[in-house]
Amino acid sequence: MSEHRCDPQALAYAHEYYLKNKRRILEYSKVHGRIYRQRNRKKVSRRHHLYKVKVKDEVFAHYSPNRKCQRCQFADIRALSIDHIDGNGRLHRKLLGQNFYRWLRKNNYPLGYQVLCMNCQFIKAEENKERYVSAY
Repeated sequence: MSEHRCDPQALAYAHEYYLKNKRRILEYSKVHGRIYRQRNRKKVSRRHHLYKVKVKDEVFAHYSPNRKCQRCQFADIRALSIDHIDGNGRLHRKLLGQNFYRWLRKNNYPLGYQVLCMNCQFIKAEENKERYVSAY
């Protein structure tokens, strides 16, 4: 991928212009962005979905290059998820308040996580006496 290069004077001018007009630019973006999203709901929704799938795939590729459950080797990505090796996942996700996969990527894929299928997640939680909300 080639690096995009701009004229340094043009970049400096654009940055200065932005700083002088930041409030007006942000207000314009807010209003027109909302209008665009309303008019192009399906397109925006599809783009957002594809972005989430891409991020999830990147995270799984990092923690499990073969994209399989680390316990049973199950490979259907629809049933795979990231597991906190030490437990405490519920509390961590509650504290984050944002998309967990994006958080992992943004924080350079910290240690302490693994890819498990949901069956193995429940089995692990049961074995470790972790608190899980059950269906029964």
